[in-house]
Amino acid sequence: MEGSADMLSRKLCLTVCLAALLASPAANANFIFSTDTMLFKQETNVWCGPATAQMILYQGQVFQEQTALWNKIDTSREEPISSFYTDPGGLRTTLNVFDTVGQDAWRVFSGTDQDLIVEMLMESMVRADRPSAILIND
Repeated sequence: MEGSADMLSRKLCLTVCLAALLASPAANANFIFSTDTMLFKQETNVWCGPATAQMILYQGQVFQEQTALWNKIDTSREEPISSFYTDPGGLRTTLNVFDTVGQDAWRVFSGTDQDLIVEMLMESMVRADRPSAILIND
């Protein structure tokens, strides 16, 4: 199980990097995107959110233990746990509480317009100078 958690964290990071690289030409913009984000392995089989938050926060020189991140995500939940272990709204609230980017800097984007989602994702990464998280629900 430990290997699969590490793979999930890497997959999430690589998905973000790949989205940034693919979106740049389509958006007719120049983006500088650093792929040197420190990878953190999730500490339980359901803590992909805290591991993702750790990677994002670490980029901004903020370190939090996954236990504290999970507690905040869980108490800020907007959807039942049956939907996702890491609630997107809970992750947003957690990043807004712990990150130094600024109040309400983190947002949740959802929908089926892939171009719009990628555009919003890119704008978010450039504005915050942080990697962003992607949750793909097939």
